[in-house]
Amino acid sequence: IENLEKTVKLTFRGDIAGTSPLPIRETAIKLLPKKEGCDFSVDFERGRIELSNTKEKGSVKCSVTLFDDEDHGQVVLNEPGSTCSMEELGRWPKGTHFNPLSKEEVKPIYDLIYVALKGTSEVSDHGVTHFMSAPPGPAMLSWNSADGSHPIKSKLNKLPDWTLPPDISNNLVKARVGSTLKFRDQFFAGKPLPEVLSGLVVSEVESDRFVAVNMMLATDQIDLFFNYFVSTKNYDVIENGIIALRHWIGRKPGQDLKLYEFMISARHYTKKQAEIFIDLLHSFGDDELKEPETYEVLIDYLGSDKTGIRALANWHLHRLVPKGRDIKFGTLANEAERKEAIAKWKKLVPKGTVP
Repeated sequence: IENLEKTVKLTFRGDIAGTSPLPIRETAIKLLPKKEGCDFSVDFERGRIELSNTKEKGSVKCSVTLFDDEDHGQVVLNEPGSTCSMEELGRWPKGTHFNPLSKEEVKPIYDLIYVALKGTSEVSDHGVTHFMSAPPGPAMLSWNSADGSHPIKSKLNKLPDWTLPPDISNNLVKARVGSTLKFRDQFFAGKPLPEVLSGLVVSEVESDRFVAVNMMLATDQIDLFFNYFVSTKNYDVIENGIIALRHWIGRKPGQDLKLYEFMISARHYTKKQAEIFIDLLHSFGDDELKEPETYEVLIDYLGSDKTGIRALANWHLHRLVPKGRDIKFGTLANEAERKEAIAKWKKLVPKGTVP
């Protein structure tokens, strides 16, 4: 994307290789009217972007809104060719619990990473200006909203691998690029978005399913997503779906409540079931992982009559108890098969114990 004067270029950069320090799944921005004295203004909501100075000579000034319109910064790219990368992700901290009746506004925490890729730049926020330079030099700023402190500046001798274009010879990258192009070609040919995604999510190719799941949630196709999330036999759809849902509720305050209401109205969950589902999209706190009750509750949830709750309980157990990954638990299995798996989990993690 370029401004009308063709002095600033904004480029979307994903994390198709999965190597970024922030697990980026999608990028979203809003273009804003230029602020006075600026060459370019953008509301950077999430993901990863690059800003480049494409002037023939001189600097460019960019206004950047961050963190759900809570922070307004400024980036000056000092010379032609100067380029920076910005990466932003919102997520809920460990130990957060969802309460639909809470009157207190609870917010996700946001992480931001800024890297000077080429040339020099200046980053200004809250009256503080950071002078940045591509490696070797003070090239990286990192900031976490939970800290309440100024960004941490780091010197880099070279650019991190994750800031470089992905290696197209890598099998994972090659497969995901191919699936992304498949999606693009079908969509540009005039096929409706839901139809394209519905075809890819049931594909025999795992990378097709990966692209479909992420695109469904990136474009807020929530109902379509759940149709396949609760009916798939492919565990990768469930696993990627859970990660994408965690990103979805971490976008900004209120996303979790929106999903809670959707689960009740569209998926016919009771209020309690919907609360459990949203709560399981959060990570347990360190103290909770030391409590036997945490594992007992997760094992009990494997017997829920709601596929989504069973899927989330199984996902947590697989992450928290690696020894149990050999226990086969299909969310679509019949009741007898589920009871057999639950019995194995109870044997592996007896009541009153911590794995």
